[in-house]
Amino acid sequence: MKPGKVYLKIFLSFLAVLIVTEVLIFGLFLIYAGRPAKEWAERLNAAKVVLVKDTIEEIIREKIQAEPEAPISRNESLNRFIHRFGDLFDAKVWLSSPGGEVLAQSFDGAVPEQIIEKFTQGRPIGLGGVRFYPHKSHRLSGLYAALPVQVNPAESGQLHILFEKQWPTSSHDKSFVWGLVLIGLVIAILVMPVSRLITKPLKELRRSAIRIAEGDLSHRAPIRSNDEIGELGRAFNSMADRLEGMIRGGKALTANVSHQLRSPLARIRVAGELLQEKFMRGDSRSTENHLKDIHEDVEEMDRMIGQLLTLSKLDIHEAALKPEILDPAAMVQDLMDRFKPMMEQKSIRTETAIDFNGPFCADREAMATVLNNLFENGCKYTPEKGTVAVRLGFEKTSLRFALTNSTTRTLSREQLERIFDPFYRIEGTAPKGTGLGLAIAKKVIEKQGGTINASQSPEGICVSFVLPSMQAPAA
Repeated sequence: MKPGKVYLKIFLSFLAVLIVTEVLIFGLFLIYAGRPAKEWAERLNAAKVVLVKDTIEEIIREKIQAEPEAPISRNESLNRFIHRFGDLFDAKVWLSSPGGEVLAQSFDGAVPEQIIEKFTQGRPIGLGGVRFYPHKSHRLSGLYAALPVQVNPAESGQLHILFEKQWPTSSHDKSFVWGLVLIGLVIAILVMPVSRLITKPLKELRRSAIRIAEGDLSHRAPIRSNDEIGELGRAFNSMADRLEGMIRGGKALTANVSHQLRSPLARIRVAGELLQEKFMRGDSRSTENHLKDIHEDVEEMDRMIGQLLTLSKLDIHEAALKPEILDPAAMVQDLMDRFKPMMEQKSIRTETAIDFNGPFCADREAMATVLNNLFENGCKYTPEKGTVAVRLGFEKTSLRFALTNSTTRTLSREQLERIFDPFYRIEGTAPKGTGLGLAIAKKVIEKQGGTINASQSPEGICVSFVLPSMQAPAA
């Protein structure tokens, strides 16, 4: 299976971080571990050289005191000590006379003159009063020291000590580097399933998006974690829920609109046919009534289309809110005056309780739409000689409004919840409206951050909303 781009990005990112980490580890090791080890080795070698020098001089003095005429080359104690020291510390040790003749040595063969020449070409370092010549190359590394030794009371010879392979050679460095490379490979292999673990839910999310795009609106992405990818999946599912609701709502809206428009269109068609028949017979009586019916049906269709446009704008958040300081009490009183003829015609009694001490800031047009729809709905569905009770109050920074219309009907919880759905009408109620007024009111209130609900009370059906005050526009 071909790895995805995100998988490769995650894998390569892990690999890059790993390489940088190993380089830093190697550098820190050389700085903080290699340097102290080197200094410790140099001090140890300086101590060895000083110890050998002092011991050899002591052995020579004892031999001179015991046998003044005996040559140094036949000093068994001296030769034994030099051999033991060379074997113990893996060093080449030899003692030369003032003329350069080798008096004693810890190894077989000639003195390594070429090696000494390479060492002495470098810059010497002083440790413990001893001058050392360090050398490090691809094939050779070590430490060389030459210091004077009293071979007899009148002459000084030279003590030569060559420590070979005292510091890590390039092969050791390579071993350490290859060890880091091996660790990196193991971690890189372990990163592969981790990368798949991260990319697997992303692939599932992609497959879910494709299924929804192909029309499977009920499909949801599986969520198996609580991390950021899980939150992304939940956000995706939430978006899918809203999308499904909008699409299904759009289909239902189209069906409802078709159904609602069919009735006035049918009445217009019938009225038109009747008018045509009358004109063909030359009968002009009662044409005014038919024209009036057509006009009323056209007005009803125009009102319904206007409400549909308002509802659609609220759904797509097209209309921007324009907050301003307003007086809700005055708006309520104005609406009560406007609907007074309708209420008097049905002998509806009104009860008002207004306790408002603003200021209050909201969109005036949106506020007027909500109040108008609630008043129209309340007056329309209140029976004759019924009661409409209006309460308006202000608590902290929120406006509280409630309109209760008396009715003998008792609505179920489902009916109260669906009362704000577009085109929903309670069966058996008369007169019939478009079923959009409360849906528009709910959209407007929620758009401004408020809440609206319907409840059953002993007095009737109560529709109430709580609307927080918006921030006043800058002067």
